[in-house]
Amino acid sequence: GDYITALDTAREMIGMEAIRERQQRGEPDGRAIGLGFAFYTEQSGHGQVEWVKRKSRVVPGYESANVRMLPDGSVMLHVGVQNHGQGHETTLSQIAAHELGLDPSQISVRYGDTATAPFGFGTFASRSIVFAGGAVARTCRILAEKIQRIGAHLLQTDISNTRIEGGQVHGPHGSVDFSEIAYAANVRQEHLPAGMDPLLDATSTYEPTETGGVFAYGTHAVVVAVEPDTGVIEILDYAVSEDCGTMINPLIVDGQVQGGIAQGIGTALYEEIPYDEQGQPLAIGQRPVRIVRPFGQVDIQVNGARIVRLDRQGVLQDRHSAGDGRIARLAVLVPPFALGLEHPRVCGDRGDRYVVGVTPCDPVHGAGEA
Repeated sequence: GDYITALDTAREMIGMEAIRERQQRGEPDGRAIGLGFAFYTEQSGHGQVEWVKRKSRVVPGYESANVRMLPDGSVMLHVGVQNHGQGHETTLSQIAAHELGLDPSQISVRYGDTATAPFGFGTFASRSIVFAGGAVARTCRILAEKIQRIGAHLLQTDISNTRIEGGQVHGPHGSVDFSEIAYAANVRQEHLPAGMDPLLDATSTYEPTETGGVFAYGTHAVVVAVEPDTGVIEILDYAVSEDCGTMINPLIVDGQVQGGIAQGIGTALYEEIPYDEQGQPLAIGQRPVRIVRPFGQVDIQVNGARIVRLDRQGVLQDRHSAGDGRIARLAVLVPPFALGLEHPRVCGDRGDRYVVGVTPCDPVHGAGEA
């Protein structure tokens, strides 16, 4: 990866020179301005080579997908991975739509049922789009070839004279809809080419060519204002420059980055694991943990043109590494520590600012009882 460019881009986005000048001038209200950077590089998309190298007893080096076209021309995908918020329904249907020349609204995604889904290893380590997405693409290409052969037969032309586009097979003198092709394949077998089996149903597996895994990387930057006496922290700006490779759906990717930042800020400023004098944990449930609230007026630069893509070829991911909350946590904690606050964390809030206290601090009642 181009790690220097990632850092330089984040510095430019956050306005580092202007921040340094602001620090030199000082704030009228006496607050200190802090600037923090955090970096990451994460390997994912591990295939057979990597798992064997790790001497794993299970080698999850592939994923499977089943693609079935129903008699009305709609498509059903069955995959072995599980969605828990990454947007698999959207991204996998986009991949299938691209390969089949079909509108995504005609495609449904099924998962989570081991009785009906093809064998798979599940969702973990940012592998779902790499493996399941690859399996969907490969299987759709297998199915598309059969669709095109049937379409050419119905158009009474050679397959080399046809193309798939817009849910149809087009020939030199006309076109035929997928619905007509699927109807022939499922319930009117006499219209199929001689010797062709009925149904439009295919299953295949996929493993990346680079089975040792690939790397995503990037830089997070944050500017905070800290009241040294009270510990109040205000997050002024946040920027991310990252390279996650080819994106299936940029909107979903940006949402995952924003979610990771929220998670990291929440962990850095809202959570702790306190113990009493006998060493017994006090955080024994969810009630003591504050929920991260909207960031008020903070402009998190991970949307639209404000997020910077480095356009390097890399990992194809569904859970983008830049969304890992650990990175945001490091970026946010750097400035308070540099300014001399020990164990900073939120014990309350004031509008869009975060009140950070020095432990000990009661996680239930807030800074007022520290």
